[in-house]
Amino acid sequence: MGKILKYTFLLLNWFYINSNEILNGTLVTINGEQILLSDINETKMYLQYSQTDKKKDIKDEDILDKIIRNKLLKSHYKNLLEDPNIKDQIDTQLKYIKKAITDQAHNILTTYFKGDEKGFYNEIGCDVEDYIDNNVNIQKEQMIISLILQKIGNSEIFSPKKIKEFYDNMSEDEKNEKLKSDKDSYQISELVVINKESEDVKNILKEIQKKIKENPNDFNNIISEYSNEDINLGDIDIFDYNSPLCFYIAKLKENEISDVIDIDNTYYILKCNKKDKNIRNISCLTLYNNEFDNDDNIALEYLKSIKKDILDKKITWNNAIKKYSQNKDNKNFNGVVFNKNGDDILYNEYLSKKEIEIISKMNIGDISDPFIVERGGVKYYKIILLRNKKDKDDVSFLNNFNILKDIYNSKISQDLLKSQTDKLLLSEDICFDIGYDVCRKYVEKYKLI
Repeated sequence: MGKILKYTFLLLNWFYINSNEILNGTLVTINGEQILLSDINETKMYLQYSQTDKKKDIKDEDILDKIIRNKLLKSHYKNLLEDPNIKDQIDTQLKYIKKAITDQAHNILTTYFKGDEKGFYNEIGCDVEDYIDNNVNIQKEQMIISLILQKIGNSEIFSPKKIKEFYDNMSEDEKNEKLKSDKDSYQISELVVINKESEDVKNILKEIQKKIKENPNDFNNIISEYSNEDINLGDIDIFDYNSPLCFYIAKLKENEISDVIDIDNTYYILKCNKKDKNIRNISCLTLYNNEFDNDDNIALEYLKSIKKDILDKKITWNNAIKKYSQNKDNKNFNGVVFNKNGDDILYNEYLSKKEIEIISKMNIGDISDPFIVERGGVKYYKIILLRNKKDKDDVSFLNNFNILKDIYNSKISQDLLKSQTDKLLLSEDICFDIGYDVCRKYVEKYKLI
């Protein structure tokens, strides 16, 4: 073979479907870790659905190349990943990633598919749970690779100054190709309150309690229909939980369900799923009790007062979202509004006529006056922060900074990844199953035979 790289070509598990494709054979084995055909398919689905240009073809051999290089890098720097500080950083970020993707998936399901899981599956290609699992795994992989590259590379190369240099060195043709789009777009964040009469909330609570009493084992499913917040509080250390609910949580026995708890005009019902010393795994219903009594003027004045406090710098926009917003789907994202693809680039078709009318008159950084959007018989009272506004032909640095950052960081990361793994490709034992065309292309590409 003439190279250090050793090859073992497997002739087993040839399951041909249509054009000699394997059902789910092993494509590559690196240090005992397998890469399956399903790994390529899941990554391809994620990349195709998340990229702006849906028609752009993503080659299987390019995906395989990236997966192989990622695994080689992780294997080579496994000691770095075993550093307790790095492990803690990964574990902490992973919790936020999983919660963010779960919230995002349910936001997409409810907002764009009206809760129709079949429609979600037909459009996206998998059910909600698989969407969450696949995206968590892919983003975890990306996060780990990014941490390794930042450790072995120079963090300065990811700085805004370097991104500006990258932009200045782009040709006009490159700017037009990468930064122009066929539509105007917006990036917004919203603070939302929902108008309900106090009597309505009390009736809802009675209905919830009745359902729980009839079927306590179905607690999570019951409260998920009504809760204004994520129902899963997760594992809570009662000695290190800064919340008024801590007192009530500490008293609960395993599988016990609390009575209704009223704190600052918000109602809670808790269930302790598991109890281990000072740790409690808790599910929680959160139900806001607005006192607008279906009076639009009171609700709008309420939002005006919040906007004034933000402008007077008594509270930041993000803290106001956490304190006041009642949109549970994006509250944990500082109120950022996402489209059905899961990104925050919004075109006119994603917005109501009222929102388009308001946003079109705003400048970047402005907060709108309060307004009302009615959907499904429910009134939503909103104020909007315009984070970015991009004309379709705009190729300026500032209005394209987020896009440029992604392009630049992706390029630098790919360059770093390639330079770090080119030598590893010649020193690792790689085993190819040549039953799938992508492996043949990969072998031919690198002249490995």
